[in-house]
Amino acid sequence: MTAAPATPAGFGHNQPPKEEQLRDEILARHAHLEPRTKHLEEQLGNLPEVITEDELGPWTDFAKSLRSHLKSLDGAREIEKEPFMRASQLVDGIFKTTMEPLKKGLDTLKERLGIAADKKAARVKAEAAEKARLARLEEERKQREAEAEAQRLREEAAERARVAAEAQRKRDEERLRLQREEEERQRKAREDEERLEKERAAAAERTRLAQEAAAEAGRKRDKELREAKAAEERLALEAKQAKQREEDAAAEAKRQALITERENKRKAEEAEREKKEAERDAARADKALEKQETRVAAAEAKEIKAENMETSKASASRGEYGALSLNKEIWVHANVDVATLDLEALRHHIPVDAYDQAIRSAIKTGVREIRGVHIYLDTQTNIR
Repeated sequence: MTAAPATPAGFGHNQPPKEEQLRDEILARHAHLEPRTKHLEEQLGNLPEVITEDELGPWTDFAKSLRSHLKSLDGAREIEKEPFMRASQLVDGIFKTTMEPLKKGLDTLKERLGIAADKKAARVKAEAAEKARLARLEEERKQREAEAEAQRLREEAAERARVAAEAQRKRDEERLRLQREEEERQRKAREDEERLEKERAAAAERTRLAQEAAAEAGRKRDKELREAKAAEERLALEAKQAKQREEDAAAEAKRQALITERENKRKAEEAEREKKEAERDAARADKALEKQETRVAAAEAKEIKAENMETSKASASRGEYGALSLNKEIWVHANVDVATLDLEALRHHIPVDAYDQAIRSAIKTGVREIRGVHIYLDTQTNIR
C-alpha cells in the first residue's frame, strides 16, 4: 500500500514544541545520565581545599571520570541540537533565495538614489555658496563702513586734541604776556620811586639852602620856609600817592595773577577733559572695529555651519509613504599599508582585547621579551 503524499508544510511548520514540553522530552531521552551526574556532584562536594600527595592519585582519577561524563553530556547536547540546526539551515536557504533579488534591487536603488541626491546636494551647495558669497560681500561692505567710521572718529579725536593743544599754547602765550606786563608795571613803579626819592633829596637841599639864606634874608626866610614846607608836603603827598599806586598795582597784579592762574587751571582741566574724551572716542572706535571683526568671524563660522546644514537638508528626499533618503558626508578609509601605518597615532583607539590577542600571537611565535608587558613561564594542569 502506497502512502498518500504529504501536504506541503506552510511557513512556521518547523517551530519547536513548547519549551516545557521540549525540556521534559529531552530529559526523558537522556535520563540514564542523571544518576551519574548527581553522583559526581556529590563527590565534588567532598573536594578538599588543599589536595595532599596521598590524595593526588584518587582525585586525578576522579577528574578523568568527570571529564568523560562531561563529554557524554556534550555528545547528548549535539545529538539534540542536530535536527534544529538542519531546520535552521533549511529556513535560511529558503528565505535567502527569496530575499537575494530584493537585496540586489535595494542596493541598485540606493546607488541611484545616492546619485540623484548627490546632484541635488551639488545644486543646493552651489546656491548656498552663492548666498554665502553675497553675504560675505555685504559683510565686507559693512566692515569697510565700520572701518571708515572708526577712522573718522579717530581723525575727529586727533583734531580735538590738536585744537586743545593750540588752545593750551595760546593760554601759555597769554600767561607770558601778562607776566611781561606785570614786570613792566613793577619796573615803572621802581622808576617812579627813584624819581620821587631824587625830588625829596632836591627838596631837602632847597630847604637847607633856604635856611642858610634865612640868616641873610630874614624877610625872605618865612616865605621860602613856607614854600619849602609846602613843597615838602606836596612831595610827601606825591610819595604817599605813588606808594599807594604801587600797592594798588601790586594788588592788581596779584589779583590778575590769581585770575590768570585760575583761568589757566580751568583751561588745563578743560584740555585734559578734551584729551580724555578724544582718547575715549578713539577707544570706542577701536572697540567698535574689534566688535565688527568679531561679528565677521562669527558670521563666517555660522555661514559654514548653515551651509552644511542646508546642503544636508537639501539633499534629503521623502517618498510618498514617508520614506526618507538622505545623503550624509562621513570620513572613511581604504588602502591600509600595514608596513607604514602610524600605530602611535592609533594607540588610544586600539581596544585592550586586541593588545592581548597580539601579545598571545607573538608569544606563540617564540617572542619572550616585549617592552611594556611581563612575559613569564606558568604551569597549567591538563587531565588525560
